Amino acid sequence: MRRAAELGCRIVNCGARAFAREEWEFAQAAGIAVFRARELRGSRDFAAAAVERLGDPVYVSFDLDGLDPSELPSTGTPEPGGLDYYQALALLALAGERRRVVGCDVVELAPDGVNHHSSLLAARIAYKMLGYFVR
Repeated sequence: MRRAAELGCRIVNCGARAFAREEWEFAQAAGIAVFRARELRGSRDFAAAAVERLGDPVYVSFDLDGLDPSELPSTGTPEPGGLDYYQALALLALAGERRRVVGCDVVELAPDGVNHHSSLLAARIAYKMLGYFVR
């Protein structure tokens, strides 16, 4: 995301929980909109504010690390307190409704052979994104 910001792309980060000081300072200096998970807990109202900050067209990169590990433990950096599934869907649906999404990806699945539901949830997020974004 840093490279995208350096190229002048507008970035909105939802569900952030941990930053190195340098990352936080860069995000602030670059004007990256950060919606921290602890401020969003249990809320779906943030989706409108987040989507409002997006440009148009939009590329959506869904980092599975943004979800709470109680729902998706098999990820590269599980960090307590992330978004829940329905918060994520509300955000994605609104982005598809209010913006022209030209591409998307789902990243950071780290299958571990135990938590098979993580792969299912990642696939479901990708499936939902296609439904919300393809018109």
